[in-house]
Amino acid sequence: MSAMGEGKLLLTLSAPDRAQIRVRCDSVRFAVPDSADGKIPGGSVGIRRGHADALMTVADGDVLAFSDGGQVLRCRVEDGVAAVGADGVTVLAARLAPDGEERGAPERAKR
Repeated sequence: MSAMGEGKLLLTLSAPDRAQIRVRCDSVRFAVPDSADGKIPGGSVGIRRGHADALMTVADGDVLAFSDGGQVLRCRVEDGVAAVGADGVTVLAARLAPDGEERGAPERAKR
């Protein structure tokens, strides 16, 4: 691993209609829905490097990435699932909309 990415978490966002969006960051935050039976409430999940492996449903909303004390990415996700590992988070979603795209800004990742 290069010195620039050392100690960072790799966030990968992917949807069928676009190229992957990748960013190295210190942490990732996203919402999870209530359990199907309603017994376990949803909420916000924060992931840092070294997190235990997990597979989670991602609630429709924003996935946020933070690095060096500031937000480096905001991406709207719909119908998503997150695979979490010690060194990365991969979010697979039906739809992604990076911040600014709704206002006509160019895509962050080109095909």
